Amino acid sequence: MRSFFFFSRVILRSVATKDRFRAKAVEFAGGESRSSARYARIRMTTGLVAALVTPLGAQTATSIAPYIAPAFPSDLVSAKRADRIAWLAYDHGQRNAYAAVAPDFKPVRLTSFLNDDGVVLTDLSISDDGATIAFVRGSAPNREGWIANPSSDVAGADRTIWAARTSGGAAWRNAGDDATRSTSSLTRKPSSAKSVAS
Repeated sequence: MRSFFFFSRVILRSVATKDRFRAKAVEFAGGESRSSARYARIRMTTGLVAALVTPLGAQTATSIAPYIAPAFPSDLVSAKRADRIAWLAYDHGQRNAYAAVAPDFKPVRLTSFLNDDGVVLTDLSISDDGATIAFVRGSAPNREGWIANPSSDVAGADRTIWAARTSGGAAWRNAGDDATRSTSSLTRKPSSAKSVAS
């Protein structure tokens, strides 16, 4: 609204500069009498105000939400012997793993991390047959070995390997894993995928 008043003041000031404006109005009116020049000046001013007011009045308050709403996918992987893909996605603060199978590739969420806790998911891998995925939940340790604790959990943060079946069901944390191993070692062979699932 402030910009509307600014532009209307600029237009009114330009109307007040009679010499220049009157010359333009007389040119516009074809060099006719003062009354027709005055009419042309009013018509020109009204047209300028209407042209500036219409777009400014039509504007509404914008929000940043539509620009940050789309999910951010990362770590896309595919199975070697199946038409299945998996990826990690960051959506409204929630980090989850998804999978899709050919031919329609409809996304299916495999994990249920529904809190905006800031804990990252990384190092996604998928088994050759596409039945199991594995990923690391938690940030990498810094130089002193500390793992980021974005939610300020009193129990501290951890970096663990998780797995999930792409056919559905709950994701599980691998007992005893401290994420020093590679997740690809869990999903490289079908027999490894079975040992992860058990």
